[in-house]
Amino acid sequence: MVTHVVMWKVKEDGFSGKDEAAQALKAKLETMYGAVPHFVSLEVGMNRAEGDAACDVVLITRHTDMAQLERYRVDPVHTDVAAWIGAHTSARSVVDFES
Repeated sequence: MVTHVVMWKVKEDGFSGKDEAAQALKAKLETMYGAVPHFVSLEVGMNRAEGDAACDVVLITRHTDMAQLERYRVDPVHTDVAAWIGAHTSARSVVDFES
C-alpha cells in the first residue's frame, strides 16, 4: 500500500475569505471520488490548527502500489483538478510513503 499526502495553503483571491477558499478546494478534490478509479481510498480535511506553519487543506489517498499512484497522477480528471488547485493555492507539500 502507498499513502499519498498533499497539503496546500489557499489563496483568498476570488473568495470571501480563507474558509470559503478552503471549502471550495475541498469540494473540488472530492469530485475525484468515483471519477478517478486509481485509488483505494480518498480523504480530504480542512485544517483547524493555528500558526504560520499550518496548511489549510489536506488530501490523503491510498493506492495498492506505486504503479497505481502513477496512474492516478496522470488521470485526466486528476490533472484537471490539479490545474484548478494550482491556480487557487500559494503553497503545496507532498509526502508519498509505503504503508
